[in-house]
Order: sequence, then structure tokens, then C-alpha cells
Amino acid sequence: MAARRDRSTPENTGKTKPASTDASARHPKAEEAQPLKASLSEWVGSIELPSSEEEPLSDRDVERLPSLDLPSDRPVTTFRNLAGQLTTPSVRHAAGAAPGATALLLRSLAVHKKQRVVAVTADVETARALAQDASFLLGSADADDAEAAAQKPGSVLLYIPNEASPYADVNPDRRGAQARLGALFHLAMGLPWSVLVCPVAALARKVIPPDIVTDHAELLVVDQEIDREKLTARLAAAGYVRAPLVEDPGTFAVRGALLDVWPPLSDHPYRVELLGDGIMGIKTFEPEDQRTVAAVQEVWLPPVREAILTVEHADRARESVRAICDAANYPSSKTRILVDDVVGGRSFFGAEGFLPAFCALESLSTYLPNDVTIVLEDPAALTSSLRDEVGRAASDENQKQGEPHFPLSSFYQSEKEVTRWIKRHPTIALHKSAVGGGEPDPDTLEWFEVAPEDTPTLVTTDQSDLARAVKAARSSKGKLGAIDPLIARIGHWREHGIAVVLAARAHTQVERLTTLLRHHDVKVKAVLGTFDPSVVDPGSAAHRAAIDTTLVVSGSLARGIVAPTEALALVTEEEIFGSRAHRRAARAASNKTGSRPFVEDLKAFRWATSLFMWNMALENIWALFTSRLEP
Repeated sequence: MAARRDRSTPENTGKTKPASTDASARHPKAEEAQPLKASLSEWVGSIELPSSEEEPLSDRDVERLPSLDLPSDRPVTTFRNLAGQLTTPSVRHAAGAAPGATALLLRSLAVHKKQRVVAVTADVETARALAQDASFLLGSADADDAEAAAQKPGSVLLYIPNEASPYADVNPDRRGAQARLGALFHLAMGLPWSVLVCPVAALARKVIPPDIVTDHAELLVVDQEIDREKLTARLAAAGYVRAPLVEDPGTFAVRGALLDVWPPLSDHPYRVELLGDGIMGIKTFEPEDQRTVAAVQEVWLPPVREAILTVEHADRARESVRAICDAANYPSSKTRILVDDVVGGRSFFGAEGFLPAFCALESLSTYLPNDVTIVLEDPAALTSSLRDEVGRAASDENQKQGEPHFPLSSFYQSEKEVTRWIKRHPTIALHKSAVGGGEPDPDTLEWFEVAPEDTPTLVTTDQSDLARAVKAARSSKGKLGAIDPLIARIGHWREHGIAVVLAARAHTQVERLTTLLRHHDVKVKAVLGTFDPSVVDPGSAAHRAAIDTTLVVSGSLARGIVAPTEALALVTEEEIFGSRAHRRAARAASNKTGSRPFVEDLKAFRWATSLFMWNMALENIWALFTSRLEP
């Protein structure tokens, strides 16, 4: 190997200057135009290379693992301490909060402090992800179907507001309305819940009042006396569609002494067996083969449509629509058609923009108790998202000038009203990076963006570096080496006394991941049964066991996290195998026998096939007819 050269000037080495050097001194710009005169060997010789006697660099040396040291220049806090410091209507700030940190805080508030929490996110996607994480850490049902899990007592509620602008000419989303009303019914009836997750737009977008939801919900109990005709009329007014056979949520069927009905967000439809005017029994059944499954004592039937078509509401809607048509100088003929469409409950484009005609809408806060705690995830993103939502709606309203429509205030609360409602409750603002200084307007959400200088940090990070390392290893080493970054990090975490939990969505993935880790001599345990969420609590027996043995559990976790203060590392299946793993799992779940998406896809396929056959038949008939006309 060539000896290392010293980077010195030609004068110091005793070498003679090249002639071109003198020329460049006389003409300073000439040096820029001259090509490099140093040889490749001279430049390479200035680089110090390791000798052949040294050990080669390992992958761990090349890839620097993230540091787990706690910062010494700022205060550090834990989730339990942060939750315990919040007792009065005030705002506490915490920095260093990765996206997955919110669910850990929700567990501390809901489980250890026994508080009901409203968690606010920037958009719908982050709300769904947080609902999955919270359901996972609270030991709730599989959060892949967070809306369905919301009906189970003590679990996580996910409320998604109407995503369409009230002034958009779109067809009403029946399934979205059913999901909203299911969550509102749960809140209005005071059923048990621990965490409500919603995007910030839900705090501004108004909804129908709680008394309308409760007044038009039906409770059917075994041995109850009912009037069948009045019951079916009330179901129709509440939005249930009468069908020959119950195959979809929000439908009902009457066949002799049987009343089949499928309430929203329920896993199964219900069969009510009647004997005269009395209910003899209530059973769940499979919609595919109509076989009964299990007997129940009662069932609630909440509304499935926000516009309740009772006589009282219809009269109010008729007057309201006529009033806004007169204000817009709308032609009488068009007014009559619009009134008939709205009052009749027809599903036309833009129908949801006339919901205030049936009742005065109210804020979501009317459904919530006064003792809730508010958790704001990334306040800066909340401010931007809410202003974008209301700004788009205001722009859409301007496009409706000259047409009958309700004002923006009928659908939205102002940012000032939302801010004041949050301030009346104990609030925790979780920041990725705390920003201090300035005097923001106290009546805007910007007030939650500014944190004090002594704001403590949670010192949490996401698993994005793991995902990048796995992707790089897969491209350079192939599938066999793709798991090496995970193995390196598991060893790194265990050296620092951190419990490691890997979450996979299916039992087959749990077994696959466990086998891969054992093949690399990683001490690992597969948990195919119910996941014990106490493993995330520092000091618990389950947590101490997970420090020594990595756990691979079955459950839906959307966002992984590394929390050194909690001695915890959570990793999702997608962060190990990539996003395709989630899509395959979702596709497999939707294509299984009896799933609603599979049934709907099959119906669509049959309908398309019938249209194709009819089209072919008509083309043949037309070809035969035209051929007879030819001379």
C-alpha cells in the first residue's frame, strides 16, 4: 500500500513550481481556466485508509444506531407525570412527542388517572391511526374497524365529521352518516367510553342536537309489547330502508311474524320474533345464509340518517327551504321541486347542504361531559387544518351566491368558539418541537402553539429510521438481509433496558416474524392470544419480562415509537415488512366469506355482468334488424 502523503505545498516539499504557476500569478483569472494538474495518485494518496491488519467495519459500525441518551440541557418528563400534573382547567405543554406518543399519554390518562379524554388530531387519517393505537394500548378490540369497536363499552370512540363541504354538489354518503350517528348515539345515551378521537374539524362542524338522536332511537326488549306498524314507520322516518331481505346496515324487513333489522355499526343484523304484539325473542343472524347465531335480550336501533323525516321536521324543512329560496329570488317552479326533494328525503346531489332546514345544528361539545380532558396532537397542524377546512367552506359558499343555501354559521363554529371551549377543560398540548416566544391571540388556536421555555420533553422518536434502514437493507442485501436492521436495534434496545414489543396484524405474521428472529438467535416470544397492554407500563411484571424477551403480539398498531423514559419500544408490522403487508392483510380480511366489502363487490360484479349481457343482446338484435332493412 502506498505510504500516506502529507498535504503540503510544493515549496515545503522542495519541488520546483510548474511554469503554469507563474503564469497564473501574473493572470489571476487564468488559474480558473486551467485544468487540475495533480495526478489521481497524488489525490488518492492523501486519503488515509485502514491497514489490512485492522478488522473490517461491521454493519453496526457503518449504520449508527439512534442514541437513547436523555438530554441534559432541558427537563425530561414521563407520560404518568405529565398526566398527573393536570388537575384544573389549564394547559400543559410537552415537547419531543412523536406521533405514537399520543396513545401512550391516552393510556396514562384513561387507565391510571381514570379520566375520559377527547384526543384531537389534524386530519382524518391521523385520527384513524390514533384510534388504532389507543385501542391497541387500552386492550380494546381490533382497531382495524375502529368504528365497530366503538360500540363496545369502555373502548375507544372514533368520530369522523362529514368530510364533504356543506355546499358541495355531491351525493350523500350513507355509510358515513351511519358511522357519525352511531358515535353520537353512544355519547348521547351516556354509554361507557374512555377515549374519543376526532379530527379538529369535528369540533367546528355542527351536528344534529342530542335530543333528536335519543328521541328517535328505538329500544327493543324481549317480552315488550309493540305496535308493528308504528315501529316500522318510525324506522323509515329514522332513515332505515325497507327491503325484501336484510343484507346491509340501515335496512329492515318484515316477513310474517319476523322483523329483521340491521342497526348501524353492529357486526350482525337482528331478528325480532313476534307473537301478536309482543316480542318473543331477539337473535343475531348471518346475512349471507340467514342462520341465527345467538340470542340477546335487547337491542338499540339508533337513527341512520341525520334528517329525521317526521311530520314536525318536514313542516319545519318546508318553511325553511321556501325562505332561503325567496331570499335568493329562486323561480317558483324550481322552488317547488327543491322543497319536494328536501322534505321527501331524496338523496340528491347537495342534499346534505339542507340539513339545517330540519333542525338547528349544534356543536359536538353538547354531547360531551364537562369533566373531559383534552389532548391536542401537534397544535400547529391543528390550526392550519381547521383554517383550511373553514376557508374551503367559505369559498364554496361564495360560489353559491344567487342560489338557495344556508349561511356558513349554520354549519360551523368559529375558531374563537372552539378555542374557548378547549380552554374550559384541562388540556395537554403535545409538540414535536416546542416553539416559544411571541404573544399569540388568546382567542385562536395559535394560543396552544406557543410553549414556555421550560417545557419538558418526552424524548420520543418514531420508527422512521428503522423503516428506511430496512428498505436500504432489502435493496442491498435482498430479502434475507432485510431484517438485519431490526435485529441490530433489538440488541441495542435491550442493552439499554428497553422492553421491545412487535405488533403484527395476523397470527400468521406473528409466527413468521417469531421464526425469523429465532433463526437469528434473538430471544423472542409469540403471543397469539389476547395482548396484555400492561406491558407498556414501566415497572409492571409484563414490562420486566419484555425487557429480557422480545414480544411479538397480534394486534393493530398504526405507529411505532421509541420512548426511553418509558423503557419501551413499539414496532409495527409495516415498519418491518413495508406498507404492502398492511394492504395484503386488509385485502385478505375484506375477501373472506361473509365480509361486507366482498358481498358488495360480488353484487357489483353480477350487476356489471347483467348489463354486459343485455348490451350484447341488444347489439345482436340491432344487427339483425338493420340487416333485414338492407336491400
